[in-house]
Amino acid sequence: LQQAQQTFQSAQANLDRAQQVALADKSIAAQSALQQAQQSFASAQAELDRQQQTALQTSSQTFTASQNAAQIAAQKDLQSSQQTFQTAQAALDRAQQTALADKSVEAQKALQTAQQNFSAAQADLDRKQQTALQTSAQEFQKGEGLINRQFQAEQSSLDRAQQDKI
Repeated sequence: LQQAQQTFQSAQANLDRAQQVALADKSIAAQSALQQAQQSFASAQAELDRQQQTALQTSSQTFTASQNAAQIAAQKDLQSSQQTFQTAQAALDRAQQTALADKSVEAQKALQTAQQNFSAAQADLDRKQQTALQTSAQEFQKGEGLINRQFQAEQSSLDRAQQDKI
């Protein structure tokens, strides 16, 4: 990309010189040199456009791939926590049923342990859900920022090229 930008700038400078010579010197050679410089400039501009488009697409694809990988990892972690939560919930339900039917100390202890395990699983699930939401928001903002910066750079480059052409 940097090489394409340098080639573009060089072609632009050559075009400017050829235009100045063509204005001062109306000869066929000057007109031919101007035409050659215009063709070189158009070629360099097209190459720069291709390079910028390729860089933008590559960055977008890289961002999408990393975002997908992060989402898959977060989803797996969240599913694991949900399964742990459901297991703790089922154990709590069983302990409650046992405690209702059997008023023994052991049943009450089992109920208390199940309640503690359920609370721990619920807290873990809550943390994982919050983490997943925060991670998704951060990844989105990171990608949005990257795309915006690239767009601004491309836009600035095109604006400079257009200004220089005028």
